[in-house]
Amino acid sequence: MGKTKEYCQNKMIQILKAQKEASPMDASSVFFVRKVLAKSHCFELEQIRLQYASYLKQHGTYSTPKNVVKGVEDSTEQKVCKAAFVHNRTWTEEFITPRLTWKNYFKSFFL
Repeated sequence: MGKTKEYCQNKMIQILKAQKEASPMDASSVFFVRKVLAKSHCFELEQIRLQYASYLKQHGTYSTPKNVVKGVEDSTEQKVCKAAFVHNRTWTEEFITPRLTWKNYFKSFFL
């Protein structure tokens, strides 16, 4: 069963905030991808998780998403994470933004 709407709204805001703070030039983008891959029990975030996991499997190995979640990714998998971050950055924002309530939509401008 899914979590409450407010819980999911907060998780989406956290992902937008983490995305704005992350950089493809350092490990922050790997931490961001790890955060996205974490189970959240929100339908909207499950779609984002699947998008990133698919990219990681396609450009890395089948076990890359699992290794990233565990924090045992190698340097090649870190590069794939950074590429996934760059590749999905706009898509993630465009996916989340229309799913936010008006209150949280305006809040997202001040992250």
